[in-house]
Amino acid sequence: GIGFGVYSLVNGVFTLGLGRFGNKLNKKALVVSGYLFLCLGTAGYLLIRTPLHFIIVQGILGVGVGMSNVCSSALYSIWMERGKETAVWGYNMGGFEIIFTFAAVLGGWMVKNFGFRDVFLLMLAVQLASLLFAWKVLKTDDKGRKTRLLGG
Repeated sequence: GIGFGVYSLVNGVFTLGLGRFGNKLNKKALVVSGYLFLCLGTAGYLLIRTPLHFIIVQGILGVGVGMSNVCSSALYSIWMERGKETAVWGYNMGGFEIIFTFAAVLGGWMVKNFGFRDVFLLMLAVQLASLLFAWKVLKTDDKGRKTRLLGG
């Protein structure tokens, strides 16, 4: 209902805005910042006590997805090999859907056997690992040299 609507609206606004202005900004920093918002939103699930809390968390997650998806897709496009675009995007998008399926099944099993809190803790651990991985990978250039990730 309303929570998903807030998530979709915020995600859409950030996606459109960064689609329009993202080439003028530091895409690597936006990806890492988006992952940080995803971590905050996922941690927020552990603190929800009212419907308003849920709506706020959904908005935070919308910011994270909107920031990270547009800019990571742009970076992904830059690095892909010419002539293999459909194969690369197919692996990227198809792989995401397959992993998402397994995550949903695992999450459902975990909720049934352990409860929502454990699912959110696992989600937070995965989000933190993704944040650290993105930070490490994106702070280097194509030759492995360190770059100023947040400096532009």
